[in-house]
Amino acid sequence: MKKIILSVASIIGATAAFAQVNVSTAVEKKTAVLEEFTGNFCTYCPDGHKIADQIAANPSFDVITIKIQTGGFSGTDPIFGGNLQTPDGQTIASSFATSSYPNGSVQRRVAYKGLGRGSWQNAVQTINSEDAPVNLYLESTIDVTTRELTVDAEYYYTATQPNSTNKLVIGYYQDNIPAYQYDPGFYPSQFYILSEELYEFDHAYRGMINGITGEVIANSSATSTAIVSRSFTLPAAFSTFAVEAGAVKVFAYVIESAGGEILNAAKTTPVYSNFPETDEIGIIYTSKLTDENCLGAAGNFGPKMLVGTYGGSNLTSFDYDFGINGSSAPYSWTGNVAHNEKVVVNVPAAPFTYVASNSIDLSVSDPNGNTDNVTSNNDFTSSFNGGTTGTASMIRIDITGADQYAPDESEFELLNSTGTVVLASGALPQGNSTFQYSIPAGTECYRIKMIDSYGDGWGVGTTCSMKIYDITGGANTLVRTLNQADNFGSENVSAIEFTSTLAINELEKLNLNVYPNPAEDILNVSFDATDVDFSVVVMDLQGRVVSPEFKNDAKGMQTISIPVADLASGSYLVSISSATSNTTKKVTIK
Repeated sequence: MKKIILSVASIIGATAAFAQVNVSTAVEKKTAVLEEFTGNFCTYCPDGHKIADQIAANPSFDVITIKIQTGGFSGTDPIFGGNLQTPDGQTIASSFATSSYPNGSVQRRVAYKGLGRGSWQNAVQTINSEDAPVNLYLESTIDVTTRELTVDAEYYYTATQPNSTNKLVIGYYQDNIPAYQYDPGFYPSQFYILSEELYEFDHAYRGMINGITGEVIANSSATSTAIVSRSFTLPAAFSTFAVEAGAVKVFAYVIESAGGEILNAAKTTPVYSNFPETDEIGIIYTSKLTDENCLGAAGNFGPKMLVGTYGGSNLTSFDYDFGINGSSAPYSWTGNVAHNEKVVVNVPAAPFTYVASNSIDLSVSDPNGNTDNVTSNNDFTSSFNGGTTGTASMIRIDITGADQYAPDESEFELLNSTGTVVLASGALPQGNSTFQYSIPAGTECYRIKMIDSYGDGWGVGTTCSMKIYDITGGANTLVRTLNQADNFGSENVSAIEFTSTLAINELEKLNLNVYPNPAEDILNVSFDATDVDFSVVVMDLQGRVVSPEFKNDAKGMQTISIPVADLASGSYLVSISSATSNTTKKVTIK
C-alpha cells in the first residue's frame, strides 16, 4: 500500500511549499543507471555480471547497476525451482532490452539501449561527464518484522527542463540471493559460492514502489524542490525466491516522461529495524555427492554448507553436526557475518560405506551461543545412490540422442576397480552410438564416467540417455539406464558391480589362435568349438564392431577368415562368444 506522508497536493510540485533539506542545490554530475538484462542459463551473462560490478566498484564512476532477469535465457532454477524474473522487470525489458544476452540499457538513452557488455563502461563514463538538471537524495527504513519499507526521496532542479512535468520512480533490488547460474564458459569466482552449483545474485531487480512509470513531478523548472515520502509492504517472494527484507536496497530516478531518458538517479541502503530474532540461522543448501560406487565400497565426503543469518546481530559463531548414513559428529564455526549475509562452511569429510540409498544429514544450532528460536530451517538432508549389480560376460552400451556438440565435447570411460580405463569411447558422434565390452571372469566393480568438457551434458535440446545391456550369448537384457545424460553438467560417475557368467574352463578348451598378427588382408581365427553357437567379430578398442559377424556351423576345430584390408592400421580386438563363454584377443592391423 502506498501513502503520502507529507500533507501536500496529490501531484508533486509547488516549489515555494518546501524548503530544501538534504539534497544539494549545486549543479552536480549525473549518476548513471545501468539496467543489465541477464539470464541464469546464459553462457556469457556471468561475464556481464563481472563487468557491471567492476564498473560499480571503480571510484571513477558513479553508477547504479540493476540486474534484470528476462528473456529466453532466464529459466526455471534446477535447484530451487521457480525463476528470478519479476513482472515489472519483464515490462522494463520489453522496451529497453534486445534479444542478445547479456545486454544493457544505460540511462535509457536511445543510443544506449541494448548495449553489449563491452560498451557499458564508455556509456557510463559519458553519462557521468554530463551536468544533472535535477539532484536526488534518498533515505529509507525497513521494519523487518512488518516488512514495511519507507522511503523519503528529495529532489532539487538546477535547470528548467523542456518537459514541464517529469516522473519520479522509486524501486528496490535485493542482494545475496543464492540461485543456479549456468556458466560453462566463464568462471568469475567471486560469484560462485558453492563451487559451480550455486551462485550469488546481487542487485537483483525486484520491483517498483510507486509504479513502473512512477508518479508525476508537476513542476520541473529550476529551483523546484520537494520531499516525497512513500511506504510499501514488501512481498514475501517472487516465484520461489524469498524477498529478504534485510537484504533489500532502494534506488530512485527522475525520468523525462514514461519511457523517457533518466535525468538523474540515487540509491540508499535502508536502516533496518525490528528483527524478529536477535540470533537466527538456517541451512540454505549443501553441495551434493553424485558419484556412485559399488555397494560395500568405502567412501569419504565432506560437503560445502551454505548458511544464512537472519537475526539482527552479526553472526560470530554456531555449532553444527554432520554425518552420513546415520553417523554424526559435532563441529563449531567462528567468524563474523552481517545479517542477511551468507557464509560457506567447508564441512570436514566423514568416512562411510556405500549402500543402495545413502543419506547426508546436517544440522545447525546455537548462533552466537544462544538458542535459535526458529528451527524449521536448521536441518538439511540429501541423498545419493550406491551402485547397482548385474550379471553378464558381454555388455553393450547404447548412447541415444547425443546433441550436435557431442563430437567436440562428449565422451565416456569405463573403469575397473583399480581405476584403470578398460573402455574409452573417444569423442561421441551426434545421435546414436554403440559400444561393446567383454567382462572378465569373476566379480568386478565398474565405474562409468560420463564427461562433457563444456559442462552441459550430452543432450542440449534433446533427450539423451546411456543404456547398458547384457548381450551374453545373444541376450539383449537391459541392465541400467542413465537418463541423466542430458543434464549431468561436466561429469557424472555411476557404478555397476558385474559378476561375469564367463566359463573359464570353457575358454581353456577353445585353443584360440589368431594369425597372422599383425594382419594385412586376411585375419584367421582358429578355435575348437564345443558347440555351434559361437559368434566371432572384430572390434576397435572402443568396443565398436567393425566387421561382419561370423558364426561357426559345426563343432570341433574351426577356422574363420575375416577380411581386414579395409580397416585402418592400428590395434583391434577379436571377440569370440557363445551362450556360456566369451573371450577377446588383441590383434594389430597393418
